[in-house]
Amino acid sequence: EINTLLERAKSLIQQDRGKEIVYFYDTAPVSGQRFLDLFDKGGKDDMFSSDLTDSELRGRLGHMDSFKTLIVISLADEYVPKDTYPRLGYRLKEAIGVSAELLVIKNGDHSLTDKVTSDEFINYVLKYL
Repeated sequence: EINTLLERAKSLIQQDRGKEIVYFYDTAPVSGQRFLDLFDKGGKDDMFSSDLTDSELRGRLGHMDSFKTLIVISLADEYVPKDTYPRLGYRLKEAIGVSAELLVIKNGDHSLTDKVTSDEFINYVLKYL
């Protein structure tokens, strides 16, 4: 489905119609341009894609090495394709450098809606700060 939507988004942009809606992310409309920025390899917001090489990730995130960075991933994130985490989390940490720290929340969904996982996150962040 993503490839079909990418092609549609590219077509709309070529026709100067990039603001038209191509997808609804839950209830949020996504324009052709925004879809391309998020989902096309090398798009403006393609910062965390698992299809980026280690070198590409380093090029996008390496500047963050100059300040403390916490990466948080939830292994039960419903918006992340299966088999992406935790490997991508470790790759992001490596791309940023020694200033990065990784927190892996085993049973957390995308919004950490469960009290146990949200408490785990909050307690970690309080110690981190």
